[in-house]
Amino acid sequence: MMDDGQQDRSPKTKTPTLLPDESLEDLQRAGLRLIQKRDGFRFSEDAVLLAHLAAARLRRLSPAPIRFVELGSHSGVVSILFQEVHGNARGLGIELIPRQAALMQRNIELNGLQARLTVLEADVRSLQSEAQLTEHKLKPGSCDCVLVNPPYFYRDDNAPPADPSLTTDELRIARTEAAVSFAEICRLAALLLRPRGRLFLVHRPHRCPELITELARQQLQPDLIQPIAPTPGAAPSLLFLSAVRDGRPGGFEFAPTLVLRDEKGQYTGLAAEFYGSGAEAAAPEDWDADPDSTSEVEGGTLYLVGTPIGNLGDLSPRARAVLGAVDRIACEDTRRTAPLLRRLGISRPLVSYHAHNLRSREAGLLDALNAGESLALVSDAGMPAISDPGVELVRAVLAAGHPVRVVPGPTAAVSALAASGFDTLRFCFEGFLPRRPAERSRRLQELALEPRTLLFYEAPHRLERTLAAMAEAGLGARRILLARELTKRYEEIQRLTVDEALRLLARVKPRGEYTLVLEGRAEAEARGLEFPSAAAEAEPSALQSPEDWRTWLQEARRAGLDSRSARRILVERYGLDRNSAYAAWLGAGEED
Repeated sequence: MMDDGQQDRSPKTKTPTLLPDESLEDLQRAGLRLIQKRDGFRFSEDAVLLAHLAAARLRRLSPAPIRFVELGSHSGVVSILFQEVHGNARGLGIELIPRQAALMQRNIELNGLQARLTVLEADVRSLQSEAQLTEHKLKPGSCDCVLVNPPYFYRDDNAPPADPSLTTDELRIARTEAAVSFAEICRLAALLLRPRGRLFLVHRPHRCPELITELARQQLQPDLIQPIAPTPGAAPSLLFLSAVRDGRPGGFEFAPTLVLRDEKGQYTGLAAEFYGSGAEAAAPEDWDADPDSTSEVEGGTLYLVGTPIGNLGDLSPRARAVLGAVDRIACEDTRRTAPLLRRLGISRPLVSYHAHNLRSREAGLLDALNAGESLALVSDAGMPAISDPGVELVRAVLAAGHPVRVVPGPTAAVSALAASGFDTLRFCFEGFLPRRPAERSRRLQELALEPRTLLFYEAPHRLERTLAAMAEAGLGARRILLARELTKRYEEIQRLTVDEALRLLARVKPRGEYTLVLEGRAEAEARGLEFPSAAAEAEPSALQSPEDWRTWLQEARRAGLDSRSARRILVERYGLDRNSAYAAWLGAGEED
């Protein structure tokens, strides 16, 4: 989860004052902008890739707040993008060239990031010892992460010619090791990083052996290399590399090549997420011909928007567009939805709507719809109104005569069902079972007769009790799928029986929300399983008199069958009407 750091931004500069030799760039994320010198060093794809890939990897490793340093920060694009993508970071940019350091400071103020980013004008060559760091008020071993987009060329050999349009040698300093060597960069990174802290960089593939050697010399252990290719089939032009300070050898990952553009030159995959893609794929005739039209919302309409259950990449472009276009958003928990919107660069009024305040919120939300406002409803994760109090708002909105539109999204129950291998032609979604033991037991005894595949949600602290209740209902031999953290980094799917699951939980503490998929009675019987109620249901069909029914019901009761299930059998399998079935149960000497 993000910290409150994103909320401490200072007001942004609406219209920055630009000098004649400056331009204003849109960074295409959360409204971020960047002032650049037309005749100075200008950022390119490698800076954007470094910021996004490093932030994404660090978030996967740990969501905790971090402090980072960028070496050779120039106008600040890497630091600005990194802190936004990570969402929980504060950083320092170290820059040698005075006018670039001043430009980064202006960009920080332009984006209202004074509380999150600072600049230090200094030469990396003067920061090669702990004493030198202390002189510049830097604390050795205090950083979680160091970012650097280092010079790609040696000081002399293969150096690009100086740009004749430059009044200074900024380009040569940025692109070659004229001012700082890779060895000096690694030495400073090792001084700044805490143990197990990480250095992230992008570089040219032909220098990879040298990079690995120098990193090892400074006790920076590489743990990931990802090649980056401009188009499919092309040789990698860049490498993204992660190294851990004082890391143990082993655990190295060589990630698949990241391809930036497709054959038509349009950004693809992760690159499309960073930059946006102009490519339009051919669509079947029943698809919306104009995807951009999905961002247009209608006043007086409630939109049910599905949100990711774990992986932000599962949010559809249409969902993103609708959330950014509606007048207000009703959500289960503002503390969960606000960080999501910040990640998407969306700012919309939020209204909490949950089981404890739905009646008090309902009137205000209906008033907003009556006034012509558009409203989105989201849950903490997945589809709103599915095993969710949002269904009450849907009913109220429909009763008031307003339209309800659905923007589909991921659902944990259907995702787990698809992975189960059980019958998917017919299934039954039960949501959360009753919390009270007696009610839970009665429900499971009824469901023991259900021929369809069964889906449940369960909290970790109640999982063992639920599985124990299933076993008591005679379902211990049934196959069950336990799914947790679906679509997340530590997704876990286990296929076993109910009894095996109970034995597992005796050794392993459950963590995270669970989705359970239990095979139905039809599949279980096809595998030759017998159930406690089977003998009770297998009575001769010649039972005609109340005395016959009373004897059978007494046997069924001893077999563990409850009143409701027994009456259901009498009605559905033996043709009794409900009153006769109820009278038979009472005649057996049992109270309903």
